[in-house]
Amino acid sequence: MCNLSCENKWITCGDLKAIQNAAIRAIFKIRYDTPSKELYKIAQLPSVEERMSDLNEAYALTAILNKNPLFEEMKEEYEYLNDHYLKDFKTFLCGVKKLS
Repeated sequence: MCNLSCENKWITCGDLKAIQNAAIRAIFKIRYDTPSKELYKIAQLPSVEERMSDLNEAYALTAILNKNPLFEEMKEEYEYLNDHYLKDFKTFLCGVKKLS
């Protein structure tokens, strides 16, 4: 889930997805009933969710490598929760211990 603020209005992933899909349809002159997955294949673009996930991961890894104190505290809390409660819930931060 992503929410972006733009001029006091919140833009959701659904909004971004609709804009991206409309742009792809206009550029490639594709029918409106074409599924999103097909649009992404034709345009050779990642989905909004994939791109947001990539950006989140890049931001987190940069924060860890640069020893951001706020992120370090959040990472320690995440590691504690993961070790004690979320053993089967895996995210990209699970393998980051080796970097820090």
